[in-house]
Amino acid sequence: LELDIDVQIASKISKIDRLPTVIPEDRSSLKPKPPIVCIMGHVNHGKTSLLDALRKTNVVESEAGGITQGLGGFLVKSNGAELCFLDTPGHSVFHAMRSRGCQATDIAVIVVSATDGVQEQTVESIRIAQDQELPIIIAINKCDVDGADVDGTKGQLMDAGVVVEDLGGETISVDISAKTGTGLDDLIDAIQVQAEMEELRADHKAAGEFMVIESKFQRGKGLQLNSIVRWGSIKVGDFFVCGKEYGRIKEILDCQGKRLKKAGPSTPVAISGLRGEESYGDEGLCVKNEKEAKKIIEYRKDKEAYESIWSVRAKEAEAHVKLRAAASASDKKSSSQRRRSRPTSPTHDVTVADIDGADGDDGNETLHIILRGDCQGSLEAIGDYLQLLPDHQVRAKLVKSAVGPPTITDLAAAEMLSNACLVLFNVKAGASIVKEAERLKLPLTAHDVIYNLFDDVRDKLSAMLPTVEKTKVLGSAEFLQPLKLSSGGRKTVTAAGVRVRNGTLVRKAKWRVLRDDEEIFTTDEAESMRHFKDSVESMPKGEECGVLLNGFEDFKPGDVLQSYEFVMEPSKLDDSAARRQQQYYDGK
Repeated sequence: LELDIDVQIASKISKIDRLPTVIPEDRSSLKPKPPIVCIMGHVNHGKTSLLDALRKTNVVESEAGGITQGLGGFLVKSNGAELCFLDTPGHSVFHAMRSRGCQATDIAVIVVSATDGVQEQTVESIRIAQDQELPIIIAINKCDVDGADVDGTKGQLMDAGVVVEDLGGETISVDISAKTGTGLDDLIDAIQVQAEMEELRADHKAAGEFMVIESKFQRGKGLQLNSIVRWGSIKVGDFFVCGKEYGRIKEILDCQGKRLKKAGPSTPVAISGLRGEESYGDEGLCVKNEKEAKKIIEYRKDKEAYESIWSVRAKEAEAHVKLRAAASASDKKSSSQRRRSRPTSPTHDVTVADIDGADGDDGNETLHIILRGDCQGSLEAIGDYLQLLPDHQVRAKLVKSAVGPPTITDLAAAEMLSNACLVLFNVKAGASIVKEAERLKLPLTAHDVIYNLFDDVRDKLSAMLPTVEKTKVLGSAEFLQPLKLSSGGRKTVTAAGVRVRNGTLVRKAKWRVLRDDEEIFTTDEAESMRHFKDSVESMPKGEECGVLLNGFEDFKPGDVLQSYEFVMEPSKLDDSAARRQQQYYDGK
C-alpha cells in the first residue's frame, strides 16, 4: 500500500510540474549563445582585478574591505563577441556560492598567482569545476611581478590534477597581468576557442529558464534575484516558479542597472517579482499563467510534505532497530542474572525522542544569534562558519537568519532567549529598532566585512567562558651569591643576593624558587628584602638586592627567584578549526 501511494503521488506531480529543459545533444538548429565564464581561484590571486580590467570599471575599491562578498555577472564585449563573466568570492566560507556559480557556467577560468602558486582554494576551485565537468582554462596572473615562477606554478598545477598544454596536457593556460592588461586578449581568444569547441547553443524562443545565483533584499523593491538566463528568453510580465515559490516578473535589470523588457540566454540579470521567502540556488522556470504556477507550487509542497512524513517514519524504524539491537546486547550480557531473577519493567517507555535527545543540549552555555543580511548566500556562508566553532564549553546557535533589516519580531524573539544577540551583515537597523534594542539591553552589532563579523561572534563567545586562575609573574631575578645574615644575634641565616632581570620584585607577593625551570620551593611572601642596608618593599628591573625566604636557604648558581600573584583571567575560545577554515583576504 505504501509503495502504491508513493507511485500515485509521484505520477500526479510529474504531470503538472515544470522541469528544466534537458539540453539536446544535437544543437545544430539552435542559435549560438555567449559562453558563461566563472572566474575562480584563491584569495588575492587577482580574480576581481581581472574582471575589473576586462570591464574597464573599478569594482575592487567599491567592495567592503576590497573583498568580493556577493556574486555578480557581467557581459563583456570583445573582438566582436559577447562573453558573460561571473565573479565568485575567494573567501573559504563562500564555498557554496562558488559552487552555485559553477552550476550556471559553461567554462571555468581559474586564476593562479605566479608568485604564490597553487593554494588551498585553488585546489578547491579545480575540484568544483571538475565535479561539474566544466572545461578549465588556467590564467597565471602576476607574471610581471618580481619573484614570479610560471614554470613552478604549472608544476604545482600538475600535482593538483591539471596538466597544461605546455606540459603535454589538454588544459589551456595563459600568462596574464590583470594590473597591466598583458595577456588579456590572449585569454579572451582562449575562451572563445574553448566556447567554439563546446558548441554552445540555446533555444532563444522557448519559455525562459534562469539559475538564481543570489537573492538580495533591495530597499523599496523587495527581493531581487541575481540570475543568469540559461535557456529561452524571459520577459517582463512572465509568471515563473522558483523552488517552492512563484511570482511574476515585474522588472528586469541588466548588469549596468538598465531596465530590460526581455533577456535571452547567457544574460546576467536582476529579477524582481518573486512572492514568498527568498530563494537562491534554484532554477527559475517561466510558465503559461498564474494558475499553472500555483498548481506546480502546490504539488511541490505536497511532495515535500509527503517525503518529510516518510523520512520521519524511516527515522522511527531506524530507532526501533537500534533499541532492539541494544536490548539484544543487554540480554546476552546479563543472561546469567535473568536465570536467577525475573527482570523488572522500566519506569517509562523508551521513545525516539529519548534517542534523539542524546545529541541535544548538554548544558553548555549557548549564544543565541539572530542574523540579518543583504543576501541569502552570505547568510548561508556565515551559518556554515558558525558550525565550525567549538561547542564543548560554549556554543553559537543560529536561531534565525533572514534577508533584510531587523524587525520588531526579531527583538521579541531575542528577548525570550538567554544570551541572545542580533548580528547584521550589510543591512542597517532602523532608528526605532536600535532604540528598542537599547531599551531591552539586547546587543545589536552591524558589519560590512565578513571576517569582522566572525571576530565579533568569537569575542561574544569568549566573554561567556568562565574565568580561570592563572599565575602572573611580577618580577624575576637571577641568583648571584649567598648572603650570610645574623638573625636575632643568635644564629646565621642565608639570604639570596639577586639581580632583577624582568619586572619588579614585590616583597609581600607570593614567591617561588625555580631550578632548571622546575619549581622547588614556594612561600606566601618574602620575610625580608634589602637594598644595601635599607629595607625595601619592591625592587625594579636592573637593580640588585638581598632576599630572605623563610624556610629555604639552599640556593645554587642558576636558580631563579620570582615574585608572583594569582589572577582570574577570561578563558580563550579554542576556535583553531574555524580559523584554519577561515582564509583572510589580506593573505594571513
